[in-house]
Amino acid sequence: GAVGHVAAQLARLYGCRVIGSAGSAAKVLFLQEDCGIDSAFNYKVGSILDQLKSAAPDGIDVYFDNVAGATLEAALSALRVHGRIIACGGISAYNDQKPRPGPSNLFYITTKRLTMKGLIVTDWLGRQAEFQHEVGGYLRAGTLKSRETVVNGIEQAVSAFIGLFDGTNVGKMVVKLA
Repeated sequence: GAVGHVAAQLARLYGCRVIGSAGSAAKVLFLQEDCGIDSAFNYKVGSILDQLKSAAPDGIDVYFDNVAGATLEAALSALRVHGRIIACGGISAYNDQKPRPGPSNLFYITTKRLTMKGLIVTDWLGRQAEFQHEVGGYLRAGTLKSRETVVNGIEQAVSAFIGLFDGTNVGKMVVKLA
């Protein structure tokens, strides 16, 4: 998505090995070829945990979570001791009528001594200028790729919004007004 593909690229720029997941073969290709992600898999094809373990047989150190649900449960299993989770979203449950039960393996937080922290962008507004300077430089240099799905006309706004939950967009969903 819009946040995940940028976060993944920034992690790569800081020297991390990055594994991404996406909901189609085309999006996996985008992550690997355009974004330079080390490894990516389609979470709709096969077990998320099996694919994650295949990409990182020794486990993962950090999980950036925009999805929650089954993806978070898989990450909890794959995290190494002292691993970290940055919880930024939970799109898998945004449209649920009632809250789902949490992952069945939350005890890993204790046994692996994991850290889980929520992230809301407004907590970091004091560093916005610094962020814009750094990330703007990456964008101008072509080191950071950004993708948008653009639909034309306000009459498309509802279907564009629903498309966010269906995964029809690649990157940021934008409604162009005129």
